[in-house]
Amino acid sequence: MKKIIDVNIIATMSAGKSTLVNSLLGKKILPTHAGACTAIVTKIEDNKDDVFKAIVLDKNNEEIVRYSNINYEDMKYLNNSNKVGEVDIKGNISFINFENIVLVLIDTPGPNSAMDERYAEITRKALDNSSESIILFVMDGGTLNNNSQKSFLQDIAKSMSVGGKQSKERFIFVVNKIDEYREDDDDIEKDVLEETRKFLEQTGIEEPNIFLVSAEIALGIRRLKNATGDEKQGFLDEYRYKINKLNSNVQFHLEKYAKLPASSKQIIDKELEAAIRNDDKIEQALIHSGIRSLEEAIKNYCFRFE
Repeated sequence: MKKIIDVNIIATMSAGKSTLVNSLLGKKILPTHAGACTAIVTKIEDNKDDVFKAIVLDKNNEEIVRYSNINYEDMKYLNNSNKVGEVDIKGNISFINFENIVLVLIDTPGPNSAMDERYAEITRKALDNSSESIILFVMDGGTLNNNSQKSFLQDIAKSMSVGGKQSKERFIFVVNKIDEYREDDDDIEKDVLEETRKFLEQTGIEEPNIFLVSAEIALGIRRLKNATGDEKQGFLDEYRYKINKLNSNVQFHLEKYAKLPASSKQIIDKELEAAIRNDDKIEQALIHSGIRSLEEAIKNYCFRFE
C-alpha cells in the first residue's frame, strides 16, 4: 500500500497560486490568464505518466466526462463551467520520486470564496490537527496585509499551536512574485522576508517556514526547456530579461533565504555549482527562482513516510 500525501495549495485572490502549481508541474495546465479565478477543485495525482489524463465530476461527484490528454484550454473551459465541481487529474509530478508515496496537489478556490461550502470543507479538513497533509499558503509579496488573508492565517495559527515540531513543518508559507520587486529600491531580506515573518507572527504564527519564489519565471524556464524551434526562441525572447535579473543580482538568489535542512541545501548547492560550471544561465535562474528549494521542502516532509 502506498502512502498518499496531499499538498493543499491555498491562497486568497491574485497571489499566483495556479502559476505556482503549473511551475511545480513544469507545464501550463491550470488557468492563469489575467482575471482568472479558481472556481473548481483540481486534484493532480502523481503517476509518472507524461500524458495528463482527467476525470471531470459535477457538484454531486457524478462523472461528466473524461479527457485522455487534458490541456490548458480544456481547463479554462472547465473552470468557467457552472456544472463542474471537481477535476481529478493524473500525470507526472517530476520533482517527487518515492516508491511508497503518492503526492497529490490539490488546488481549491481561496478560503474567502463563498461559491461553494464544499471548498471550505476541504480546507477545514486539511487544517485538522490529525491531518498529515501539507499546507502551502501562497501570498502575493506586494499585498501581504489584507483582512481575508489575516482571518485564514489565524485559523492556521490555531492548527499549528497543537502538536510538536513535525506538525508545524507541514505548513509552508510561499511568498510569490518576488521578481516584481525592483533591484534599486527594495531589500528582499528586510522588505519581504522580515516583513512577512512579522506579519505572520502578528496572526499568531511563530517561526514560520517561509519560501520566496518567482513562480512565473520558474514556469517560463521549464516551458523553455521543453520547447523546440520557434516556440523555444519565443520563450527565450520573453524571459531573457527576467533570467538575467535573477542571475545578475545576488539579492534575487531566492534559494539562499530558504529554511532547509543541511542535506537539502547541499542538493541545491550542487545543482547550482553544476549549472555555473556548465555556464547554464537558464538552470541557474531556475534555482534562483526559489522553486527548487520549495520542492526540496515538500520532499523533505515526505521522507518521514518513506
